[in-house]
Amino acid sequence: MSTATVHEINYDSSGLKSLLALDAGAQVQVNKVLADLGSYIEDHPDRVFRDHNNQLVYRHAEPPVEITYELDEQRGVIKCSHVTLLSFSTTAAFISYCHKNTKSLQEFRKYMQSLEEQGLIKFWHDGAIESSADWHQEIQGALRSCGEAILLVTEDFMASQYIAKSELTVLKERFEAGEIRVHWLHIEEAVYEHMWFAKIQALHAPNPPLLAMKRAKRLAAFKQICGTLRERLLKQALDRRPN
Repeated sequence: MSTATVHEINYDSSGLKSLLALDAGAQVQVNKVLADLGSYIEDHPDRVFRDHNNQLVYRHAEPPVEITYELDEQRGVIKCSHVTLLSFSTTAAFISYCHKNTKSLQEFRKYMQSLEEQGLIKFWHDGAIESSADWHQEIQGALRSCGEAILLVTEDFMASQYIAKSELTVLKERFEAGEIRVHWLHIEEAVYEHMWFAKIQALHAPNPPLLAMKRAKRLAAFKQICGTLRERLLKQALDRRPN
């Protein structure tokens, strides 16, 4: 954290009205976010933008809070004109992986569980298919309906003919049409540089691959990946909201 000057938090009449319109629990959440904003306002420039009225707006990921404010640097004051808790519809995400890498899938899911608990995303992979269902049809239905895709890239992943022909082909088509957002991770050493998804920024620096790291470093990386994915999902959800 920075050692920047702590800013005083004030409300104008409309800001106070919007705060009091929230229930007691939500007011506590908003006040905690404001305290953080006042103490470390320079730490999160990616969360601040100007709206159509040229007002400063701060968007916080957890809890999801939006704060409209004026900043008086000379007096060291943040004056809030509106606060609100945000809610979003849950996005479905298709996980493309090779069955030989099931342990990596489980590790990924473990660290991303908080994103599901927050309602930001719902992960789907072929383990969710019931025994009586048409396996290929279920996968194709998920591929065509999900708004997000996660690729767990290994050499086994790259060597899979089913993934190449039945999953990545569909994902590339939908990605190029702007119908799906694709995220990927370099899990285990693989030749992937020639692939279309390699042009997309990975959720974590691809070198070294995650399984090449010592366990403690890899788990720290998964924690960082969770935060990166949370920020991307939150931004996308906010961008979908009407002004």
